[in-house]
Amino acid sequence: KDLRPIWPKVADDWARMNKLTFQRDGASSGWTVWEPISPEWAAWKSANGFDSAILRQTGTLKNSLIKRSDGNFIFQPTKQGVRLGTTVKYASFHEKGRGVPQRELFRNDSKAEKRWAKIIERYVVDGVT
Repeated sequence: KDLRPIWPKVADDWARMNKLTFQRDGASSGWTVWEPISPEWAAWKSANGFDSAILRQTGTLKNSLIKRSDGNFIFQPTKQGVRLGTTVKYASFHEKGRGVPQRELFRNDSKAEKRWAKIIERYVVDGVT
């Protein structure tokens, strides 16, 4: 069965999870908080008019992960799967901790996977989108 009709629901749920992750500085779905930014970096951001929160200097990265309408939000549905992510190049540096403290952005958990499986099941079995 072509699952493309239900991928927007999954993408919206994924974006909602990402929003919670940012709101909680990484501490969502059983994960621990991201490493705090250094006092020097916080002072620089503040002095230069930037958001002092972790991973929110300009909002580009955050918005690319929490808003499907954002031009950097990756949403590529196919009949049997969906690719979700961001085109923001520096996201991978934070995700993997390359040159910066590691702050994992993509934190799917078993609860999310169960929600997504339920969305798929309801569509395949009952035709509910």
